[in-house]
Amino acid sequence: MRKNSDRARHCFGAGLVFLLSLILSPASVSSQAAVLPYASVARGKLGVAAFIQLSNEARTAIDTPNPIKADLFSAAAPASGKLSPLTVSLSLLARSILELLPSPSDGGAELSSPSSDIPLFTMDQDALKACDRLIAGFYSVQDGQLVTDIYLVDAKKEQAEKLGYYSGSYANLEGYKKTLSQFLLPIFSANAWRIVDFSILPQGSSIALAAGQKDTSTTALLIGSRLFIYDDNNYDIVISRPGYFPQKQTISPLLNDIYNIIHIDLVIDPQSIQKGAEEELAAASAETKWDSAQKYEGASKLFSAALGRLVVSIPLTAICLGVFYLGYEGYSRSAVSETSLWLRGGAAAFSLGFSVTFAIDMSIRLERLISTAR
Repeated sequence: MRKNSDRARHCFGAGLVFLLSLILSPASVSSQAAVLPYASVARGKLGVAAFIQLSNEARTAIDTPNPIKADLFSAAAPASGKLSPLTVSLSLLARSILELLPSPSDGGAELSSPSSDIPLFTMDQDALKACDRLIAGFYSVQDGQLVTDIYLVDAKKEQAEKLGYYSGSYANLEGYKKTLSQFLLPIFSANAWRIVDFSILPQGSSIALAAGQKDTSTTALLIGSRLFIYDDNNYDIVISRPGYFPQKQTISPLLNDIYNIIHIDLVIDPQSIQKGAEEELAAASAETKWDSAQKYEGASKLFSAALGRLVVSIPLTAICLGVFYLGYEGYSRSAVSETSLWLRGGAAAFSLGFSVTFAIDMSIRLERLISTAR
C-alpha cells in the first residue's frame, strides 16, 4: 500500500493536472465545456439513454447540479418517440466514448445495452431495471448553437447528478466528443489522471506498452487503443505493423488535457515490403506452376482416353460397314433376307454413331489440352 505522503502527493498532483488542463486548454469562442469537481464511484452496470431535445427554456429549468430524478423522467416523457438524426448522433457519440473502459475489478464500469441490436435505452424507469446507472442527456439548439447537459441517474438515489455540459456549434461533433470525453472517461475509469486515445494509420496496427513497462496494472492500463494513466510518470508506447517501421511514442505528464488524442502515421518499410512482395510472388509462382502441371496432366489423360476410344471404334465401325455392304449386295441378289439386312444396317449405324461421338469427344479434349498447355 502507498504511504500517506504518497497519497497526498498524488492527490495534489491530480488536482494540479486538473487545474492546468482547464487553464491551458485551447480557448474557443464557439464552444465551452464544464467539468464538475466531483465524480461518482464506478460500480454496477452502466447504460446510455437516447438524449432528449428540449427548448432552451425547458432545458434551463432542470439545469441544476442535483435535479430530482422524477423531474428528468417527466421532462423526457413528452419528448420521447421517433429519434431525430441529431439525437441519434449525439447519443451514440456519447456511448462510443465509454466503449473502452477498465473492467469493474480495475475500478471501471460495465457498459450495458437493451439488446445486441439496440445500444441506447429509453429514458424511463424501465431502463434502471436493466442497469444500475443511466447516463441521460438533454440538449437544445438555438441560432446554430448546441447546448447539451449530461446527467447520471442512479437507480438507488432520488436525485440525479450533473456530470458536465457542452456548448458549441452543433456541426462540431468532434469537439463535442472530446469535451464529453474529458469528464465522462475519468469518472468511469477510477478517476484516471490522464487518458490518451491513439488514432493510428494504417488501421489494425499493433499497440503495446514498451518492454519493461508491462507490470503497470496499478498505474497504467492499455485497453485497445486507449491508455489510462494513474500517476505522473512517463510511459512509452510501441506501435507496429508488418511492412512498416515500428514507432515509439512517449506519453509525458506535460499533456495539457485530462483527455488527449494522438494521431500516428506509420512509415512504410520499403525493404520489408519488397521482401514480402518477392516471397508472395515466389509462393504464387510455385502454386501456379503446380496448379498448371496438375491441370495439364489431367487434360492429357482425358485426351489420351478419348483418342484410345476413337482408335478402337474405327476398325469395328469399318468391319460393321463392310458386313452391311456385303449383306446389301447379297440382298440385291436375293441371297440375304430383309431381316438380316436390317440387323447388319443397325449394327453399322450403331458403331458409326459411337465413332462420331468418340471423334467429337476427342476434339473437345484436344482443345482443352491445347488451352491448358498455353
